[in-house]
Amino acid sequence: QEVVQLLVNKHKAMFPEHAIDWAGMVETLGRAPYSPGRARASLVCIQNVLSAQQSAFPDCQIDWQQAVAKWASEDTSRAKDREAQRFHQDTFKFLITVSISQRLNSLTNSKWQRELLRDIDESRWYVLYREKSTERIYLKLD
Repeated sequence: QEVVQLLVNKHKAMFPEHAIDWAGMVETLGRAPYSPGRARASLVCIQNVLSAQQSAFPDCQIDWQQAVAKWASEDTSRAKDREAQRFHQDTFKFLITVSISQRLNSLTNSKWQRELLRDIDESRWYVLYREKSTERIYLKLD
């Protein structure tokens, strides 16, 4: 995590006007070719990148819901392609939670928060169900 933070801070100092494509980085890390143990490593890398983004660029607005909905649609449409690079289900579940975190934190009723988190936890995030599960979670936010 320290290396990612160092690189982000260096980039910010050297190129203060250049926007970093955070969603692109998350997608690249999340869709890396599969190998045993990759899912956990990918998730940790994504968590480190998001942590660096939040600490170095806290005012940077990223439409995570739009990005996650797009990724869900792409993963579901590629479900039968064994060579396609898709997000691991645990990583995708984490990204869903990230994408609704602001809305979740704004809820004044902790019962609603727990209900949404339970729905995320109990939803099926396999590629065949990913798009529908994502839509169902986002509809509950409206």
